Amino acid sequence: ERAVDALSRGKGSGAVLRRLDYLLSRCLGDPRKIAFVMSKASTKNPIILIQLLFHCASYSASNAARTFRFARYNKLRVHKETDYERAARKTALNESTVNAAVKATLDNLRAIYRGRLGKVYISSDFQGLALPLQENTSSGGYGVLPTGSRLRLPKGKKIRAFTYWEKVDDIDLSLIGLDDKGRQTEFSWRSMWGNQSDAITFSGDETSGYNGGAEYFDLDLAAMRRFYPNFRYLVLCDNVFTVGPTFQTCFCKAGYMLRDVLDSGQVFEPKTVKTSFLVNCASRFAYLFGLDLKRDEFVWLNIARDSEASVAGTTSLSFLLDYLRNPPIFGLTDLVEMLATKIVEDPNDADLVLSDAEIEFESDTPSAMETTPEAEKSGAAADPLFERFQSRREDAVARGADDNPKLILKRRPVVLRSYEFEKVLALMNCDVEAVMGKGYDPQVGLTSTVAD
Repeated sequence: ERAVDALSRGKGSGAVLRRLDYLLSRCLGDPRKIAFVMSKASTKNPIILIQLLFHCASYSASNAARTFRFARYNKLRVHKETDYERAARKTALNESTVNAAVKATLDNLRAIYRGRLGKVYISSDFQGLALPLQENTSSGGYGVLPTGSRLRLPKGKKIRAFTYWEKVDDIDLSLIGLDDKGRQTEFSWRSMWGNQSDAITFSGDETSGYNGGAEYFDLDLAAMRRFYPNFRYLVLCDNVFTVGPTFQTCFCKAGYMLRDVLDSGQVFEPKTVKTSFLVNCASRFAYLFGLDLKRDEFVWLNIARDSEASVAGTTSLSFLLDYLRNPPIFGLTDLVEMLATKIVEDPNDADLVLSDAEIEFESDTPSAMETTPEAEKSGAAADPLFERFQSRREDAVARGADDNPKLILKRRPVVLRSYEFEKVLALMNCDVEAVMGKGYDPQVGLTSTVAD
């Protein structure tokens, strides 16, 4: 404890956080010592605390080899612990120690976030959305969500996963099937000649698409479960096969479409699909998205891999299980629930509304003041609110009231869309006014008082 205290006083809590695994392992499961170390690792930076939560959640108490992921030059680098590194490891933590660290971190986050927002409405579509913590390795485009976000897929629909490109000859779309332990099976131009079925169909390998090329997989998820019962996840990948270019130097889009029947004769046009995104990373290798066969969910990956591999199946994808296995450990709805004073069921009662749908709010304040010919002649506007206020004022004067009536006005709720990363980051950093407006007070809400 003296050593931890000296480290904290001499170099700050950041030094304790950088050595946290080692320091916790020296506590040998003692709850008092663990609490002391975590108190010295306390920080007011919520982003660091959220990252610490993810670190704790991915920690394995077993002696299995760990996989480390970090971004460099906007590309994901992956390192799997070698046998030598695993044998030399000195930071084994038991489950009770990890749980204590998680509890202390959550308590710290609650203390930072509590009560910064007023009433909040959360659409059911926002359940499963992740926080934008690793977007420097992501590509852009309309409808892109943070890595790890999950969306429900309609039951019974068939999927066409596609990629379209220009200004390079050959980009290869591949699909990798993963079981719960990360064992993988490749479906690509190298293997699909013998694997076409009612469950999965491949368009074929396009090798001369400089002026416009496309590849796609048609998937029947119900049939995939029957044909490949060991598969839990499917991962779609793009690789630039042509030597030299990267996704940054060509034009490439990827996405998926839904159909009731795959061979219905309807045209599939990748360039006009709404659920598509631009693959523009400075790499030759990109993980596009995953499909959870058990939960019927779409999982956003959108990760640029720091690799020269021209075929996805030649690399291990088992580390992606951390993104695929569970809904986000700490997602957007968890953040907002910590910030909110109250979660409401009616969006009209909220200060902040999380929804991608268009909501028609019941607002007392008209968005545009209506005028009548009579009002225009008198130079005044016909404002229902003003007329109501005047009526209340006249009634009060007639009663001989001493004080003037007051009218409480509620402004239209602020709407946060799933793709507005900058606003989400502002909330993560406690900059609530950047989202709600200058002077926002969560105790008052989006209201103002008008007096005579």
